[in-house]
Amino acid sequence: MSSRLKIFAIIRNLLILVILSLLVISLFTCGEDNDVINPEKIKTAPAKLEIMMSPKASIADIESVKLIVTGDNMDPIETKLFIDRNLGKATGSVNVPIGDNRVFQVEVYAKGNILRYIGQQKIDIRNATSVKIPVGIKPAEGIGVIAISEHIKSNGLAIAIGDADVLLSKSPGNIKFAQNLAKYLGNAPRLKIDLSRETAFPLQTIQELGSALQNAGFQVQIDVSFVYDRSKYDAILFGLPNKGFDLSQINMIRQFVQSGGMLILIADAGENLEPLNNLGNVFGFNFEYSLVNVTGGDPSSIILSNLSTLPLFDEVFTISSSYARSISIKPDPSGEIRIYNGATPGAGGIVTSDEPKLFISPSEANLGEILQSASFDIENVGTGILSWNIVKDPPLPSWLSISPESGKASAGEKRNVTATVKRNGLDPGEYRHTVQVNSNAGGGKFLIIMRVPEPDPVLSFTPSSLNFGATDTQRTLTITNNGGKTLDWQATRQQTWLTVTPTNGVLASGKS
Repeated sequence: MSSRLKIFAIIRNLLILVILSLLVISLFTCGEDNDVINPEKIKTAPAKLEIMMSPKASIADIESVKLIVTGDNMDPIETKLFIDRNLGKATGSVNVPIGDNRVFQVEVYAKGNILRYIGQQKIDIRNATSVKIPVGIKPAEGIGVIAISEHIKSNGLAIAIGDADVLLSKSPGNIKFAQNLAKYLGNAPRLKIDLSRETAFPLQTIQELGSALQNAGFQVQIDVSFVYDRSKYDAILFGLPNKGFDLSQINMIRQFVQSGGMLILIADAGENLEPLNNLGNVFGFNFEYSLVNVTGGDPSSIILSNLSTLPLFDEVFTISSSYARSISIKPDPSGEIRIYNGATPGAGGIVTSDEPKLFISPSEANLGEILQSASFDIENVGTGILSWNIVKDPPLPSWLSISPESGKASAGEKRNVTATVKRNGLDPGEYRHTVQVNSNAGGGKFLIIMRVPEPDPVLSFTPSSLNFGATDTQRTLTITNNGGKTLDWQATRQQTWLTVTPTNGVLASGKS
């Protein structure tokens, strides 16, 4: 009986093993069927990236470098790259689905999460091999810099704006700035958007600029004619012209500004700036693609450098723009303009950081024959501290003295200088001297003119008396001018028996 039980147990165990084996085979078969049904697994290729950032100094405040890969039939990939500050580059590797036109976009952020650079590259990923992709870095689009050139001898202004968004933005500060442009010129000023040199802006952007300026208070006209008549227009706007300006056009536009008109120049990133600089250079502007080197700030506020003295920036504190490029400023050789700079922090900063600028006003003084002194203002129209002194090699002429002979001026400050002349002992005539001023912002000068008058005329005559005796009827009297100026003389008689000929005359100095 026990033997039968053992045989039954063995048979039972064998049956269990057979059933389990069949179950495993069935599951394995189902798994293979599932593999056949699912789509083929997407293949990827490792892409190695090396992002060179030059110059190395430009990454001093870089905080992160982000890589974003996009393309057809794939989900976007986003990762951060490793920054090697010593070599001035960022590197990384990412697995990218195989396919054509994969877009590798690199975004470089400064401290405060401020986008400072952007670049992208398209490449076909075809097989599972390592791919090295150079991504050219360029400044991110947009600008937050405004520069203003003021003509000292007129009410005219030339304004350089780095991006159309400064006028198109709906922020309160930008709107106020556009309104102040119109307000500066008076009631409903006439503005011409000049397309005579064509434009790289889309027609829609030009129309939007026209609408924004119309809403700000301008009467706007879009025109292609070469008309710069001050009696017809109060302001002229050029946006990214495609063609340069010839000398006659430049002279007409310069005369327009000098007669009190306003010139507005607008640039944009990634475009040909040469035609715009062809005109801008005349007014001290030069648009560039280089980034303003800033460390961040509140993009809803504005930093001003001498701009607060202009009505254009009255109560304007919230001009906004996304990024920043620089507008470089060069001195005007004619001395007829002064430059103001402004920029939004977080997007930019003052273009000329701690850079004093020397400005002397007036450029000359004519004291004539009477005045003894004249005053000049030495002003720092830049930033930082201006240190200046009167050049005394060669020495000043003996008849001229300057006080004070040296000094310092903070940003926006003026220092009054007095020039005094002495005429005693000098020969008659005109005297001129150009006073040279040296400073840590370059040189300047002002001209002193004065005259030493000729002495007054002195009447003398010989002989001092005439005796006709008993028989003489005529005697001669010689009149001489022993002084300096012209002598006008006239003779009158007090007795009817006496006749004088001639009765009047004019004598130069030393003449009889």
